[in-house]
Amino acid sequence: MMSGEFWAAVVGAIVGALAGGGISAWLQMWDYKRARADTNNGLAHSLFFKLYAVYSDLDGFKTYVNGELTSASEAGLTPGWQSLKPIANGPAEIQFSPEEMTFLLSLRNFDLFNLVHSLDRVHRSTISMFALYAERRIALTSTLPAQMEGPVGSIDLRLLTPEMRGRAEAVGAELQSIYGSIIQRVDFDAGEAWRALAAYNEIIRPVLGYSFSIEKVGHTPRSLTTESTD
Repeated sequence: MMSGEFWAAVVGAIVGALAGGGISAWLQMWDYKRARADTNNGLAHSLFFKLYAVYSDLDGFKTYVNGELTSASEAGLTPGWQSLKPIANGPAEIQFSPEEMTFLLSLRNFDLFNLVHSLDRVHRSTISMFALYAERRIALTSTLPAQMEGPVGSIDLRLLTPEMRGRAEAVGAELQSIYGSIIQRVDFDAGEAWRALAAYNEIIRPVLGYSFSIEKVGHTPRSLTTESTD
C-alpha cells in the first residue's frame, strides 16, 4: 500500500509541472505581445513618415504649379504648356508595404484605410506625369529656335519649316493634354493626401502614446528643381 507521502509527492510534482508550464506559457505570451507591440509601433511610425512624404511631395507639386501659373499671368503669358516650366528632378517614389497596410487595416477604421491605401499609387502616377511632361517639353523646345528675354522664351513661327511646325503642333497637343491633367489633379491630390495624413495622425496618437498634432505650413518641396532652359 502506497503511503500518503508518496501521493503527496506525486501530486506536488504534477502541480509543480502545471505551474511551471503555466508560467512558461504566460512568459511566452507576454514576449509575443511585446514583440507584436514593437512591430506595430515600427509600422505605425514608418507609415506616418511615408504619408508625410507623400503629402509633402504632392503639396510641393501643387505649390510649384500654382506659382508657375501666377508667374505666367504676371508675364502676360497665355495659360498652357508654354507657360509651365518642367521639373528637372522630381522626388523619389514611395510605396506602402503589405505589412504597413495590414497594420492600417488592423486599426478597423475602413474610411481611413480607403483614403490611404492608394495614395502611394497616386504619388507614383503624379511623378510619372511630371516626368513625361518634362521629357516631351524639353525634347520639343530644344529643337525650336527660341529667343530669350530673361527667363521667358519666344518662338518666331516664321522661322519654322513645315516639318518643324507639324511636329511642334503634334507634340504641343500632347503637352497640352498632360498640362490639363496636371492642372486638374494637383490641388485635389494634395488635399486628399493632407486628409489622409491628418486622419491617420489622429488615429495613431493614442496608440503610440504621444500628444503632438500636425498642421499645414508653407514649405519648399522636397526635391523639386526646375529646368533652367526653356
